[in-house]
Amino acid sequence: MENEKRRIKYFIVNTKVQMEFFIICIIALLPIVLLYFHLNFRNELINDFNNNKILTCKTRELILDVSKEDNYVLDDYYIVKGETKISISKCEVKEGD
Repeated sequence: MENEKRRIKYFIVNTKVQMEFFIICIIALLPIVLLYFHLNFRNELINDFNNNKILTCKTRELILDVSKEDNYVLDDYYIVKGETKISISKCEVKEGD
């Protein structure tokens, strides 16, 4: 009887530890996975811009279509033309192109 109680208690504690470990792993890995997809998406946008595709960039005030043909330049992770500087992560490939 004592062994049965000990076995049940061990099973319950072991299950709780496994669940907590699983939750901690998810909490730790989720930001890494999200960062990976963000960086991958950003690199795809940079490649599209370098391949002369038109990107639609949204800021608080404006929605701009940008491309190399319009003399926009890629500087680090920003698209620049004159005083205008837009983060590449605020852009997406224009539909239909």
